[in-house]
Amino acid sequence: MPDKQTTTCTEQLSLKDFLQSAADKLSQAEVYQPLMEARYLACSVLGLSLAQIVAKPDMHLNPSDIERLQKIIDRRSVREPAAYITGKQGFYGREFIVGKGSLIPRADTEVLIEQVLLLAENMWNTDSQRELNLLDTFTGSGCVGLTLALELKRRNIVVNVDLADISSEALTYASDNVRELKLTESVRIFQTDIWPKTSNDCRWDLITANPPYINSDVIPRLELEVREYEPLIALDGGKDGLEFYRRLLLEAHDHLAESGYLAMEHGYDQAEAVEDLAINNGWQEVKQFSDYGGRPRVTICRK
Repeated sequence: MPDKQTTTCTEQLSLKDFLQSAADKLSQAEVYQPLMEARYLACSVLGLSLAQIVAKPDMHLNPSDIERLQKIIDRRSVREPAAYITGKQGFYGREFIVGKGSLIPRADTEVLIEQVLLLAENMWNTDSQRELNLLDTFTGSGCVGLTLALELKRRNIVVNVDLADISSEALTYASDNVRELKLTESVRIFQTDIWPKTSNDCRWDLITANPPYINSDVIPRLELEVREYEPLIALDGGKDGLEFYRRLLLEAHDHLAESGYLAMEHGYDQAEAVEDLAINNGWQEVKQFSDYGGRPRVTICRK
């Protein structure tokens, strides 16, 4: 007859019991919404939907499932972001491949998508439906540029998209997403400091940017998931967080077609400063848009 310890190690464990144990561990690690996180990670490991996870609390887990689940809970309990553990993050209704070295897409950035789509539709309808050229710089995983490519395609708008980033590591994920989303024919990737050098001296109709915009001295106070795991190069915007906006608003004139638009995400508390920079650098029709929490998050201006 096996001893008590052997029986405990080999007996089956229900999904409900595992999730409760996992949630307790994540709670002790001060992970926000620990039960929801445990369920999300279980979905990834078990290949089930959230509805299935919720509907099958008494499902028994086999030892290999328990081992795999425990490993990811251990990673999350040291505050490694869930997106890096699963290798994917939802954005604008799609899943994007992400990992260490790429900024994790945020819902606030979807406001940038919505406003640029409206802009592109208007440009398409008022300019003889000529094809548009779009540059998404500071692209990271490519979520902004690739989402725009797909959404404009759905609207029967012909667009050529260029993705640019200085980080080769981030562009690895962008390349993976281009292939995964079957956009290799209409998207180019450049490793560069903001502005790609193209063979045909391309000028873009639309330039999108979500640059690093966190003040350098604020970074040590960010939540652990961000400051310890996400790439510093994608976070640090210099002493006042505006380093890259100064460059964008000064230099983008030379890279836009006539009457082209520059669309930028920024911190909600930077809206006034970004607006002033745009006006002082001769931009027209400077408009700002709020995120879903009602905070100014996006500035769009015309050449």
